Amino acid sequence: MQIKKLNNIGVEILDIDITQLTDIEYKQIKDILTEELVVLIKHQEYKNPYYYALLVSKLGRIGNMTTATWKYKNRDITNPIPNTDLRDIQPDQWEGILEEFPVQRVTGKKKDNSSQHTGIFGSGTLTWHSNMNSPYNAAGVALQGISDVLETSTSFLDTTKVYEDMTDEFKQRCHGIIGDFKYTPEIWAEGLPEDQHRAMIEGHLKIFKKLEYQMPLLNKNISGTKTGLFFHFNNGCSFKSDPALLNDLKGLCIQDKYIYQHWWEPGDIILMDQKLTLHKRDQDDPDILAKRVLHRYTFMFK
Repeated sequence: MQIKKLNNIGVEILDIDITQLTDIEYKQIKDILTEELVVLIKHQEYKNPYYYALLVSKLGRIGNMTTATWKYKNRDITNPIPNTDLRDIQPDQWEGILEEFPVQRVTGKKKDNSSQHTGIFGSGTLTWHSNMNSPYNAAGVALQGISDVLETSTSFLDTTKVYEDMTDEFKQRCHGIIGDFKYTPEIWAEGLPEDQHRAMIEGHLKIFKKLEYQMPLLNKNISGTKTGLFFHFNNGCSFKSDPALLNDLKGLCIQDKYIYQHWWEPGDIILMDQKLTLHKRDQDDPDILAKRVLHRYTFMFK
């Protein structure tokens, strides 16, 4: 399996077809992701989300099935298999039409004359954020470009590169630091539709019982080979033992040399480890968001 370095961070896998992968190749992709943290696979099948879902499920159990309520053929679903909890549905057990495997969409696109977006984050900004909105959230996230994605981009920031470049003195300053966080999508997704914001807060409270959480600043990647930062700084972040550290780390992290900007084409897939990376949407024009569609899965690393 051939890979090449992307600009600044991450790698691209060059020679695969997600509709034809073997178990050995799934394992290779997972190993590459756990080491590199951001992985690009270009020009893959996208009209049939099943193969994309299958790839993600081989990296770890899909975590957002309860919100993957879109079938590719423009039909909304609540539960495609009677008497089965939606969260238990995984591609290996799917007996339906492959093209209709449930998927979550990121889009402002609306169905027919409905006022409802057919996906999440359909309006407003989407600045630097992580899916790790609690210590128990899925650390893995996958995005695939579907339609009207040309001339749009998403940026990714790798904190392991930041840590590698830190002075010994700064590393020591970060040692033992615990971050206090609060789930605040209204900050990192400013302009979020009110109904979606309410649903996100209510859903989070239903599962985790509270909005506040703590995470160590220094963390290891899933393979334990790299050290980076859990730095979801737009999620109500503070460091009580060193209040100035927040702004100092922002200045250190947000530099071009730690960021990869991906310009989407239909079929492109990006896989990421969200414990040690952040990502953001680069365009917030309502006309763009009303058309652009990405497919999104989260996954729990095995």
